[in-house]
Order: sequence, then structure tokens, then C-alpha cells
Amino acid sequence: MGQLTNLSNVEKTERIAYYDVAKGLLILMLLWQHIPQIGLYWCQFDMPILHQLNQINSRTFGPFFMTGFFLISGVFLNKDKPLYKTILHDAQTLLLPAVLLSLISNTMYSLWEGNF
Repeated sequence: MGQLTNLSNVEKTERIAYYDVAKGLLILMLLWQHIPQIGLYWCQFDMPILHQLNQINSRTFGPFFMTGFFLISGVFLNKDKPLYKTILHDAQTLLLPAVLLSLISNTMYSLWEGNF
């Protein structure tokens, strides 16, 4: 088996507290958005408050929390490369596969539902 790494030699990076707090709040927003969806769709609770919460959450938190989380997580990931190279690399390695997977899954869903 390979050698164990001595953790005392690993370079430690300094964390910026307010980025961690922002990511934590965005994760809490993710959980808050999924609470009514779990009740409505998985548990089949037909409660008006869950419908209202789902509508409010999808209009307020929906477009914001995941985008914010990925933006905060990704902007400071690699400080060695310029920002435009990081964006170009991420678009090639993340965005292109995401678009292709979305097209494939939407096509499969449409075929499954008979809407194609």
C-alpha cells in the first residue's frame, strides 16, 4: 500500500469567515426551499400552506440561492489563474456537460411522457 501523507506538511490556507457564513446561509435557503416540495410531492400532503410556501420560495429564493452558492464557491477556488481563464475552463468542463445532460434528460422525459 502507498505511504501515508504527513498532515503536518500540508499547506494550510486561511479561510475567509464571511464567505463561509454566506455559503452556510445559502445552504439553509436550499433546505428552506425543499421543505414544501418534500411535503407536497414526496409525502403527498395537500396543504394550502405548502402550496403558498412553494410559490413564494420559487419566486424569491429559487433563482438566487444555488447561483449564489456556486458563484461564491467557484470565484475563489483557484487564485493562480486569471478569472477569464477560470471562467473559460469552467464553461468547457462544467457548462457543456451540463447542457448536454439537460438535453438528454429532457428528451428522455418527453419521450417517457409522450410529449415528443
